[in-house]
Amino acid sequence: EIALSAADDLEGIVDRLLQYFDLDIEHVTAETIISVVNVLRKRPKYAVQCVQAIKNIDLIDVVPSRARGALVWMYGEYGEDIPLAPYFIEPVLTNFGDEPSANVRSQLLSSAMKLFFKRAPEMQAMLGAALLAGSCDTNQEVRDLASLYYRLLERDVRAAEKVVNSRDKSSPIYTFKETVIEDETFDKVFNEFNTLSVLYERPEVTFVDPDAFTRRARVD
Repeated sequence: EIALSAADDLEGIVDRLLQYFDLDIEHVTAETIISVVNVLRKRPKYAVQCVQAIKNIDLIDVVPSRARGALVWMYGEYGEDIPLAPYFIEPVLTNFGDEPSANVRSQLLSSAMKLFFKRAPEMQAMLGAALLAGSCDTNQEVRDLASLYYRLLERDVRAAEKVVNSRDKSSPIYTFKETVIEDETFDKVFNEFNTLSVLYERPEVTFVDPDAFTRRARVD
């Protein structure tokens, strides 16, 4: 939280955060992985030291699903700088259906795709097996994601690479809510998300008569 809300010069804060890995305590390592990924999403310029600190952490040694998902994201996003990345996720991809978290399974598919375009010889067989398993997954979102990636590869491999690895790593990642200053605005957008407001591109208050329902009830 301090690193994300502080000014741009976070060198000391990031260094202190990475020191928690030296404790070699399972739950501390898991929480530190999550924090490191959160920092990297907003402050990508600290990628070198973060990747250096995390590059030897094997997925099999991380238990909490949030931490596993974060670590898998790192493997995919910075796989060219993590020599063992394909081999850290290989056992999990091979036994894809045994991963209990649907979010982690989705992240595995995404990272496998990213790694494939960075290290194709090592990833080709693993990616094929993962997409096949994903297409039979019990979770709808995982199945849809596997189907999307399969169709992208089937249609145009180069186009698929542009879609999967399109992010500029020097640019921070913000969620929609983080770009909205007021909570009231955020709530209003999602309250009207599945309404005619989307088609009209106007808030419902500008085209809905609030007294119409009352008048209709009186007539009925």
